[in-house]
Amino acid sequence: MLSNKRLIIFFLSVFVLESCDHSQQTLSISPLPMLDIRDSLEVDGIKTFSRADYYLVKGFRDTKNSELFIDSFVARKKAGDLDKYSNYAIVFFKESSQTNERNIIESQKKVIDRYSNDHDEIYEYRWAKGSFLAKYKIKNGIIVKPKNDIKVSDIPNR
Repeated sequence: MLSNKRLIIFFLSVFVLESCDHSQQTLSISPLPMLDIRDSLEVDGIKTFSRADYYLVKGFRDTKNSELFIDSFVARKKAGDLDKYSNYAIVFFKESSQTNERNIIESQKKVIDRYSNDHDEIYEYRWAKGSFLAKYKIKNGIIVKPKNDIKVSDIPNR
């Protein structure tokens, strides 16, 4: 009787672990080139360049494995010429009924401002002049990691 219980527990454990592993395999990332930004600005004769790359994460679940998968993707896909940009960002949205490639194209990107930024943005990675600044985890339009204690009143006046 005891060995039957162990056998059942063993098979249930294997099934649960297998289903967890399968959910990670369905995670995929697609570029959203229609949202990408390339910009330049000249101030006092100095030209600066900014860039932002956007991606859609399909099958996203808020787990440590998903976060590690996205971190690994960023390490492979970030711009090779980071020091060229005064500002560089990689932004991720989770796919939803509103935030998907078809809606982004059909709405002429309006869904991003009207819905996605407040509901489906999940991560943002930032660099300045080639140096990594921060990784932000975002839920429902609010940065949840790192918790930022800087307030607008803390920024000094010029």
